[in-house]
Amino acid sequence: MPICPKCRASYPPKERFCATDAFVLVEQQDLDRIDTTIGNYHLDQILGRGGMGTVYSGEHVYIGKKVAVKVLHPQFAKYEDAVKRFLREARAASSINHPNIVGIHRVGRDEERNLHFLVMEFLEGKTLSDVIEETGEFAVDEAISIISQCSDALAVAHDKNIIHRDIK
Repeated sequence: MPICPKCRASYPPKERFCATDAFVLVEQQDLDRIDTTIGNYHLDQILGRGGMGTVYSGEHVYIGKKVAVKVLHPQFAKYEDAVKRFLREARAASSINHPNIVGIHRVGRDEERNLHFLVMEFLEGKTLSDVIEETGEFAVDEAISIISQCSDALAVAHDKNIIHRDIK
């Protein structure tokens, strides 16, 4: 049963967003990982959930560095193709060095829980959707700057023969 990670309200299985605060709904297993450790990373809160995994804010338990940790949904861990796709995503992202592409720090597997995860650079700030919702439309020069940065990052990816499936 889907649950809102913010208000903890439960929803019917087909719902995707909380009616109260518009958060993406998660599963109980996603919530159960909060305040646990995977690898050397303590998971603090859920940042988002997608088709392949759930992303948490986290912190390295020894050095205190803030990170984002993406955990592959457990139902995919039993499918070799899904795990390979997850690892391919991590490999592709880590091969690109660009300020507009998130950095990958580590890829791993928690053997005990059979959880595959990747540790990424934590990015502070708001999503483009949030900014648009708050401020309305962008000025032309701001829009051009954003599109230019996205285009530069995509060009670098394409130069490495990496085709994107999911741009955020």
